[in-house]
Amino acid sequence: MLGWGHLLKTAAMSLLLCYSSSSLAGTIARVWHGKTRNEQAAAYARYLDSQIQSFNKIPGNRGFTLFREVVGNETHFMVISYWDSLEAVRGLTGNDIHAVHPLPRDAEFLLNPESTVMNYEIVDDKHGP
Repeated sequence: MLGWGHLLKTAAMSLLLCYSSSSLAGTIARVWHGKTRNEQAAAYARYLDSQIQSFNKIPGNRGFTLFREVVGNETHFMVISYWDSLEAVRGLTGNDIHAVHPLPRDAEFLLNPESTVMNYEIVDDKHGP
């Protein structure tokens, strides 16, 4: 069975492909994960995408990537948002950069919502032949 680890590996590969024209080394990748019942997945995907579009209004945001994977009766979602610095992340989160920044309707959709996210410094994003 594929799961969260597989989704994270897929995301890392996608990051390399999506940003092949510019280096993100030295920036921050904020990684959030959540899951829904399959029957709510399409509605949540639309809602989530519409909500995270606003990230680009926050100074220091470089965009985001939204992923999903069906695992049994659940659909897992992952958002990786890209930031110039940890200080820029605070424009979204306030002081606690590891706390989830819940969306207003998350409680309607998410199963066992996670309370933390990870913020990774991108050390190297070289790729290709």
